Amino acid sequence: MLHYVRRRKAEVRKSLRKATRAGGITLVLGAGVSIGRGLPSWSRLVRQLWEDLAPPRDLPDWLSHEHALPHPLAHQILLEEIEGATRWEIASARGCKADDVDPSLVRDKMVQKISDKLYGTSPNESDNDTLGILIALLKQEQKATDCRITRVITFNADDLLERGANRDTDAGREPVLYPVARASFHPRHGRCAFGRPAINVYHLHGFIPRSQRYGRGAQDTLVFTDAEYWESVANPASFANRVMENALQDTTCVFVGMSMTDVNMMRWLGLRFTEFTDDRNALYAYRGKTPAYAFKKTREAIGRHYWIAAAADDPTRFIASHLERRGVQTVALPTWGTPFKALMDECFERDEDSHPVATIHG
Repeated sequence: MLHYVRRRKAEVRKSLRKATRAGGITLVLGAGVSIGRGLPSWSRLVRQLWEDLAPPRDLPDWLSHEHALPHPLAHQILLEEIEGATRWEIASARGCKADDVDPSLVRDKMVQKISDKLYGTSPNESDNDTLGILIALLKQEQKATDCRITRVITFNADDLLERGANRDTDAGREPVLYPVARASFHPRHGRCAFGRPAINVYHLHGFIPRSQRYGRGAQDTLVFTDAEYWESVANPASFANRVMENALQDTTCVFVGMSMTDVNMMRWLGLRFTEFTDDRNALYAYRGKTPAYAFKKTREAIGRHYWIAAAADDPTRFIASHLERRGVQTVALPTWGTPFKALMDECFERDEDSHPVATIHG
């Protein structure tokens, strides 16, 4: 029987509401936030790229079913195969050997293929889908004098979030949201939209903006193959490691649109759990407390992050059980849409008298 610390839904929701109203929030976003706009999920994107290969080829047995549970790195492995096929396509068109093809040409071709899938059709824009709700929330918080959202971390390469939030502002000079997609890009500070600092959006797996207003794309940093996946995290001081580990340390992370089964996310949570536990155990030992006392208090203290998920995302609560042990509490919604909006309204409700919104004086 699964070991899951069953808390009443109302208690977890109350805990999330208390954390969000206190501030210091990092929103961590996955592909699920954009699916309502017609963008493919990570799994579907990989399948579409594979299906477009010439000549056509069958999917591997372990990825041939939409709801199969493949190897945890299946999609990265498959993308590496697609990259190899792309190299062969270029070599055939140029009449040369595959090994003689410039890697930058392969990269550009892969970026173009992914971009076509992301932006091939006009998005189904709505204020009531997950992305629309998040855009409204971020605009509300950015213009407030006590913005409670410290940063946004996204694993998506598209710019739908930034475009939606910056639609009525000068995205280059006074953005609501400002993309930071590589180690050499500094976050934006100082006066931006509404006379307030922008909220920085960290793209950990690269950035392919459709809008040219940013001039801050990071197509060459896209993480899609297995080799690139590990390269992005092999260095303890890498951009992705620093950003995610800092967020887990100094803020409350709220995960939205993520399956929470990504190997790297599990690694980040596991490393944080181990460091936190070791430090607390040392602290309580120094104070002369028993190991049982230390275990109990450590478990109580680490649970400061939240995963928002629909019931269908984790019907057996297997993932929730594991996340609970890693310091992430699960807020289960019946569905997305209206229930998600109600939760965000509840968590980020503002009293206009005590939380004024900035105004720009002429």
